[in-house]
Amino acid sequence: TRASQLVDRGLGLLDGRLAPIEGLHRVGLLDESKTALLVRRLEGEPARVAEAVQARVLGRAAHRTRAQLGRDVDRALTSLDSEGVSRRTRRNTAQRHVSRPRQAGTGGCEMRMLMPTADAFLVDATLDAVAASARAAGDERTPAQLRADALVGMTLGALRTCQRDACRRAPDSATAPGDPGA
Repeated sequence: TRASQLVDRGLGLLDGRLAPIEGLHRVGLLDESKTALLVRRLEGEPARVAEAVQARVLGRAAHRTRAQLGRDVDRALTSLDSEGVSRRTRRNTAQRHVSRPRQAGTGGCEMRMLMPTADAFLVDATLDAVAASARAAGDERTPAQLRADALVGMTLGALRTCQRDACRRAPDSATAPGDPGA
């Protein structure tokens, strides 16, 4: 995944429309994560829009956090190309995914999810509700631990339900295929 991201960012920087980003990255004013964010958000945008967004956000990009820069780019894209909002929404929704587990120290892994905004808020609210209920019942785990455990619990519940439903729909193994009793 990391190699793929590096290649994607490099290919994006070869796009002449993103030369200002490439220049700031080359001299060290934009770090790897900000550069990747800018390339990802501006790829596929019309040249005039990409250039106008860069003109609007790059002047202070070096002094903004990655999250702030992302919000700056999104605001600039919306104000400069309001007709493109639905196109960007469709593109971003189509790119939804859940990453594979990646080691995060002994005994731990991390995963990332990219999903439509409404779905992300639904998952977040659900995890908060489960954690709040557990805390109200006296559970002493931290809210972050409860959220993680709730996600695993919901996943296991879905797996059990799917397996049970699949077993109900499976043909009777005692009846041979082609048997008139089937």
